[in-house]
Order: sequence, then structure tokens, then C-alpha cells
Amino acid sequence: SIRRDTAACRPGGDLATVRRYFDRALVIFPRSSGILYNRGEARYRKEEWDGAFADYTRALEISPRYALALAHRGRARARKGDVAGAIADYDEALKIDPRDADAWANRGIARQAKGDSDGALRDLEQALSLDPRSWTSLASRGLLLGLREELLHRAGVPGGAGHAGRHGPAPPEGAPAGDPARGRTPRTASQCPR
Repeated sequence: SIRRDTAACRPGGDLATVRRYFDRALVIFPRSSGILYNRGEARYRKEEWDGAFADYTRALEISPRYALALAHRGRARARKGDVAGAIADYDEALKIDPRDADAWANRGIARQAKGDSDGALRDLEQALSLDPRSWTSLASRGLLLGLREELLHRAGVPGGAGHAGRHGPAPPEGAPAGDPARGRTPRTASQCPR
């Protein structure tokens, strides 16, 4: 029944049931960008990056200014390894909806992956200004600042890790990298949630 199928759409629901529901809905409404977008979401959650990408792209063929579909196609592109394409999708999505904190955060993560730390930091700060409770933005920004601080330290620049400066007092003598006394633990980008 429809009631049972829509219950599967809730968090923790059966994604195979959700996908069947959207497949049936597309038979009735084949040009519904919303249904295509939602089936793309179900595919994305099942880690079917190519299928999600295809559904987001079809939704955009019907509704070219569908900012959420653009932003989520960017996520699928990033998962497929096309970081430059992901950034292009986030750029377009943000032209349409500049208040989308998740698009700002995801573009920041993608920019960091391309080596643009300054652009990444600006995007993550914008995401936080729009949604101060965004865990993804907070974690990513913290990681980025920690990496930048470590690079400054290695270069011997005052203000980097191990120096008193805008980041606070120096850690206790002999504290190893990642020690809680430094206020952070090292992480790789793959350990941060997206």
C-alpha cells in the first residue's frame, strides 16, 4: 500500500521499497523532477552513485533551476571522483540558492580536496554563518584549521601549532601531535562525515 511504502521513506526505512515506490510513481508521472530527485536520493543512500547522478541529471533536464538537485548531483559527482564537476554543480546551485548551507559546506570540502584551502575555509565559514549548528561544517572547518595550523608550524611561522598566537597558548612541552592538550586530534578528510 502507499501508506506502507511512504513509511519506508522515513529515516531507517527500507531503501529498496522506497526505490520501488518512486519507480511506480515515475510510470504515472514520468516528467516529475521531484520524483526523479527523490529516487536519486534513495539511490545515493544505497551508494549507487551512477544511478543517483542519472536521476539528478534527468530532474535537471526537466527543471534546470532545481538548486537542490544541482547540489546533490554535486555530491554524487564527488563520490564518483569528479571533484571539479562537483564544484561546478555547487557553483550553479549557489547561484540559484545562496542560502543553502549544505551546498556551501560541500563545496568547501570539494575545494579542500582540490587543494584550495583558502576557498574551502571561506565556504565553510559561509555555511556556518547560514547554519551555525551544521556539524559537517563545524567538523570540516575544524579539520581545515588544524591542517593549516600544522602547516604553519612546520614552516616555522609564528601563530602555527606550538606558538602562542591567535590560536591560543602553546601546548605543554613535549605534547605529541594530536594530544588533547593541543585541543585537536589529527584526522584525514575521509574520516569526516559528509
